[in-house]
Amino acid sequence: MTEMLADGQLDAVFSPFLPPGFRDPDSGMRLLFDDVTREEQKFLQKHGYVPGIHVLAVRAEALRTDPTLPNELGCMFRQSEQVAAARHRKLLDVTPWLNSAFDLLDATGFGEPNRVGVGANRTMLHDFLRHMSTQGLILESPSLDQLFPYDLTEEGEMR
Repeated sequence: MTEMLADGQLDAVFSPFLPPGFRDPDSGMRLLFDDVTREEQKFLQKHGYVPGIHVLAVRAEALRTDPTLPNELGCMFRQSEQVAAARHRKLLDVTPWLNSAFDLLDATGFGEPNRVGVGANRTMLHDFLRHMSTQGLILESPSLDQLFPYDLTEEGEMR
């Protein structure tokens, strides 16, 4: 992907991580926004959510075969998030600028950015489906209740 960007085959790359060589002085790559943090804050204020990077779904057939599957996956997903959060908190001791990132998030009053469950992410999921429809990735946008006939508690257990 980095080669395609450098060769001009791609105009831009949307990625949660910077491409290899991004910080090289002659890379020719740059961030889309000069002040990424400010743009993220504006997005949160406007939309009321931090965009998700993971959506956990289970096929209806799998749910019929094993009705406990959403609970098991939800619990594992939540445990994984807790491990990641603990690692981030540990880094606060040795990475001072990470403290200010958490301070910025706390100042928004938004709370936990890694919300679990359909209910907690309803607006984001609705917007996600709307964008998929607008971009022609899906023909019609199903309701969230059709896609997610169950919901997870904050602990990752099915309601």
